[in-house]
Amino acid sequence: MLAPLNWLVGFAAIAVVSFWLWPLLRGVALIRWPLAYALSLGSVTLLMAVIGLMPGRWLTRATVWAVVIAAGAVGGLTLFRQTRITSIIPLSPFIAQLKPGSLRAWGALGMIGVGIIAAAFAMYYPFIGEDEISRVAYYAKRIWLDSSLLPDVRGYPMLMSLAYALAFFASGSLFEQLAKATPLLFSATTVCATAALAARWGKERAGWIAAVLLAATPLYVNWTPVGYVDIAPALHLTLSAYAAEVWLEKRGGRWAVLAGALIGLSIWAKQSGWIALASLGWVFAVAALRDGRRGLGRTVWHGLIALAAVLAVGGWWYIRNAAYDGWANAIPSPGNFYTNLAERTWGNVLPFLGHPADFGVPGIAYTLGMAMLVLRVVRGRGAGHHSRLLVWSVPYAVLWFFLFSYDTRFLLTVLPFFAVLAALELAPLAERLAASRPVVRWLAILGLLAAFAVGSAGRWGGVYHWVTNPLASNAERLAHAKPDLAGTVNFLRDHTDSSAAVISMDGRLAYYFADRPYRIFYPASAASAREADYLIVGSWAESVYPGFGMADTDLFDALDDPAQFEKLFVSEGDALTVYRIVK
Repeated sequence: MLAPLNWLVGFAAIAVVSFWLWPLLRGVALIRWPLAYALSLGSVTLLMAVIGLMPGRWLTRATVWAVVIAAGAVGGLTLFRQTRITSIIPLSPFIAQLKPGSLRAWGALGMIGVGIIAAAFAMYYPFIGEDEISRVAYYAKRIWLDSSLLPDVRGYPMLMSLAYALAFFASGSLFEQLAKATPLLFSATTVCATAALAARWGKERAGWIAAVLLAATPLYVNWTPVGYVDIAPALHLTLSAYAAEVWLEKRGGRWAVLAGALIGLSIWAKQSGWIALASLGWVFAVAALRDGRRGLGRTVWHGLIALAAVLAVGGWWYIRNAAYDGWANAIPSPGNFYTNLAERTWGNVLPFLGHPADFGVPGIAYTLGMAMLVLRVVRGRGAGHHSRLLVWSVPYAVLWFFLFSYDTRFLLTVLPFFAVLAALELAPLAERLAASRPVVRWLAILGLLAAFAVGSAGRWGGVYHWVTNPLASNAERLAHAKPDLAGTVNFLRDHTDSSAAVISMDGRLAYYFADRPYRIFYPASAASAREADYLIVGSWAESVYPGFGMADTDLFDALDDPAQFEKLFVSEGDALTVYRIVK
């Protein structure tokens, strides 16, 4: 089969597993699409995990395609049996609203433009994110090569890695750009889910504003085409909050199960989702107090089945971790070295203002929305959903401030909630703008498009390189984006034996040599480094050793001795150095 045909078939498989449950769901498009994506991909990756954990090598291309075909059959037959199939996305009204200057239509056009820019970036470059390569893609490649989830594939949850592995199995190759369709879809559906949640608590205009704010945030756009696992749990938690709201209104047990299952999917994507258990528990606790003795039994029962759904969908992975490494290591942690880097500064008390390059113009809206929300709650003038917004967003933000504020990226997981609260406060202003004179409205549209342009500026490079160098190979594209990494990978392939034992301080190299005996760690001493044939040292090494409690290591003095360590290669920018251990 020709490679282009493999890729085409791979894209078809991704489309099927991403939305096979869509025909089985009901509701407006804003919530139907993101819910279908979360449940469709989540269920398929969970099934792949079950197959991969079976004794033997059962997770093969054939079994993956069997899953894809079965999912497609279920969705396709359901769609065929529906008596009325309407247009999935009605375009005519949208296009007609552009000419008279509809803020909503121009905002939608701007979001489509941002999506095209992000997609162009994702489809041009191979994997370039550090954690994307060293963790998500590495485990995906291991699963693809091993046709199973071996015991050492544990620790961090596997939703994104299995989604990447699905792309490899479906295409029959390491088609990295196909795998990156997954983070793109997570980002797009999170925008839809955010709009749906805001529209449920406010008017439809609030939903539109929330979507615009999220899509115009530089931090959000920059991470959209990269396979990190911060936006994925944002989708699950936003949908869980939506399901919890419906449960509060209808008290239906299936909505309690759905709210819990979505938190389960969030912890199947990233361990940070565990904190949302407190948020969902608070919703049930308040409901129990409100219902009184008459409805207490039902509320407690629904809370318990929601908790059971969390554990069944995502919690089992951490139980598996505990079985191997003990309960203390059930939930993976970056370690004290990283948490000690947390910047507990005034700039991080108000991160949306303290990091203007990350949050841009929407950061002002997030801050104002938060301030007005707190004011409402303190004065007792807030509706019930105002306090629930605080419960879904603030605990995570506080945890971020004290432990993880060395990177604003982690705030992406709760950014939809801040977009919603800002939208609820800005909706009246947008309503007045929509009813204002055409000149004012068109000025607002220009400002809106400028915000989209600024928010997506960090990812324009993909469009530029598609135009100027569309035929570049993946190796050339990686060399352009990460010259130090590409140069080191090429050197190791050309100048080291495939059976050579290698110790690397750069975790990304494990992905490129997953079939070789590579170990990723920081040797405590020169003696421990000498256990390998080659040592790869990062330029950052000397600065991080004290943080790991190894300030007294003799390794760096030994590296200056060519009788022990022969320097073979230095990458561009002196980022990586390859040493041969002299035996």
